[in-house]
Amino acid sequence: MEMVRLLPYYYAQAKEEEEYIASGGNSTVILLHSLNPRQGEHKLDPEPRQALIGHSLNVSTLEYSFKRQKLISGSWDKTARIWSNSTSEEEDGQGWKCEMVLEEHEEAVWGVLGIDSGPSDGCWLTSSGTFPFFSFAI
Repeated sequence: MEMVRLLPYYYAQAKEEEEYIASGGNSTVILLHSLNPRQGEHKLDPEPRQALIGHSLNVSTLEYSFKRQKLISGSWDKTARIWSNSTSEEEDGQGWKCEMVLEEHEEAVWGVLGIDSGPSDGCWLTSSGTFPFFSFAI
């Protein structure tokens, strides 16, 4: 059985959008679960809406930027990945996809953070064992 360790929350900006919780743990896959109950029911659907596949080792950290509407993940594979939800027709409307892989780390990525205000607005911070912080401007 997979252990779930990470649960960032994605809230809907428009009433018709779904709200999600992302789960990660001792696998390479990030699962997105809807927080909207099934039609006519009061319980949540236990099946994930989408699986985000890209990391080659366990996902160790997840963070969601409400302002940027992006999810960032870190992994034992020494990468961080930035995911976005492509719902528009020009982006093929296929849901969440990895838009960038951050590969500068020498060890597993244990912390990620999106900065949504101040002079570093729009940057992503990541941390791993040997060097505490990398900053990536997006």
